Amino acid sequence: MLLLLAAAASVVVNLTNDSKREEALSYTTSVAILVLVLINASITSYTEHQAGNALDALAKLSQAEVSVLRDGKPVRLPTVEVVRGDVVVLETGDVVPADVRLLSTSDLKVDEKALTGEPEDVPKNTKIKEQTKLTPENMAFSGCPVASGRCSGVVVATGMDTRIGEIAQMMAKEDDDAGRCSCGSTSSKTPLQENVERLGARIGMAAIVMASAVFIAGVGIGTKDPEFPDSPS
Repeated sequence: MLLLLAAAASVVVNLTNDSKREEALSYTTSVAILVLVLINASITSYTEHQAGNALDALAKLSQAEVSVLRDGKPVRLPTVEVVRGDVVVLETGDVVPADVRLLSTSDLKVDEKALTGEPEDVPKNTKIKEQTKLTPENMAFSGCPVASGRCSGVVVATGMDTRIGEIAQMMAKEDDDAGRCSCGSTSSKTPLQENVERLGARIGMAAIVMASAVFIAGVGIGTKDPEFPDSPS
């Protein structure tokens, strides 16, 4: 919104300045800002659309059974019977039935579009690292399809206690609060929303850098002010 206001202000200034109406270069800043806004809006729309498609696909892909280790042997159990502490075994094509901390992996990649909007399959392993990503590398989350490889892991959360369950509760709460004032309230954000906000911040910084570069370049080449051509640059 701030970028749009800046672009509008730049256009108004140029239109009301007789000496600049015929100069195409005077609109460079406005055009650059609008291009950045359009790019940001396009990427945001695409990401949310992809996430929406992923959620629809997950509803169709939800499997009825999963392989669980019982007495050291894998047995097939209904997904709804999986509880915390169970050790599940997953292969390519399986859908993770709960939030799972990985115990072993083999070339494992998981599709996390439904959680983060990430278009690429995410590699997973058992290493515990300082968390710098939205989803830890040693965790597989409920509802995410196994894109490739295999793994075993211990269930740490099921049902509405899973990451995707928390997101569903947040969305339901937002629907319940629709139409009511939420001024001053603070609500947690989904990983997808955090990704979109980070993208917006980066594009905003890019706009500032671009504007600064144009200004510095203008000063460097000694650009004159059209209204005061005789003044020192």
